Amino acid sequence: MVTSDLLHKKIGVWGYGISGRSLVKFLLARNVELVVYDQRELSQADKDFLESNVITYSHQEPLEFLMACDYVIPSPGIDLREYASFASKFIAELDLFQHFFTQPIIAITGTLGKTTVTTLMVQALRLSGKTVIVGGNIGVGLFDLIEQPCDVAVLEVSSFQLELCTTFAPDVALWTNFYPNHLDRHGNMERYREAKEKIFIHQKNRCLIGG
Repeated sequence: MVTSDLLHKKIGVWGYGISGRSLVKFLLARNVELVVYDQRELSQADKDFLESNVITYSHQEPLEFLMACDYVIPSPGIDLREYASFASKFIAELDLFQHFFTQPIIAITGTLGKTTVTTLMVQALRLSGKTVIVGGNIGVGLFDLIEQPCDVAVLEVSSFQLELCTTFAPDVALWTNFYPNHLDRHGNMERYREAKEKIFIHQKNRCLIGG
């Protein structure tokens, strides 16, 4: 992942849902040149926001968008398999998030029960007196968390969020279980497993893993 020269590049945000909006607001504060691409027709309020902040918006064919950008941060729901030739441009949102987030991270994944385990983890930490923020695959944009004061962040992370990661290394990684799922996206169980493994594959000796 490249982060040192983002200020001097054109950054594409692919998908303007919860994660995309969170990312755009975060990058706007850092004066990054942005292009937003979404195949959906955005609401007038979204268009007005992008226009008022001098952000280009496109919803036509993705190839032109991909060629125009130096780097692209896709929303986790985007299936990138047919755009493999642009792989060097893709930055995983989890990689970028951890580059800017300075507090410890507990990341939880699994085929089933991620939200339940995440909720229980957050409750236990709060009962122990910790200030906890929670986000990820539960309807809270990652980049909304960066400026929030906390002792620890608990993130529910999906295989879609993990599959592009090249540096993400949570302080604690918890992989609860593994069953066939999302094979229409990953293609087969091996690729699904490889995506899940990225929750711990970049961890250092100081990090913890559980399952």
